Amino acid sequence: MSAKSSRGRRADPAGNERRRAGEQSLKDHGARLSALIASGDAALEERRKAERARIDHRVRSIITLVADINAARGALFGNLAGKGAQAGLPVDWPSRFFKRDGIGGRRLTN
Repeated sequence: MSAKSSRGRRADPAGNERRRAGEQSLKDHGARLSALIASGDAALEERRKAERARIDHRVRSIITLVADINAARGALFGNLAGKGAQAGLPVDWPSRFFKRDGIGGRRLTN
């Protein structure tokens, strides 16, 4: 006589053990996956923080610096224009002191 369950199938105690082992393996993979996802989320948050810090630095430091430099350039241009007028130099004389781009000699702007 063979060992059959009440539904007519053979009892498979080894199959239950394999199923439990497979479920445990999936649970282990799930735990590792959850840890990796959490690590990835933390890395993304660090990137967002770094981006915000970079933007803040640019707004506070670099943009202010560029504005100060442009103001100094404007004042220098005015001084040169005054000296050029006193010396009888051409009107475009002060602009010769400022960098031009390589295409058509246009003056660079910020």
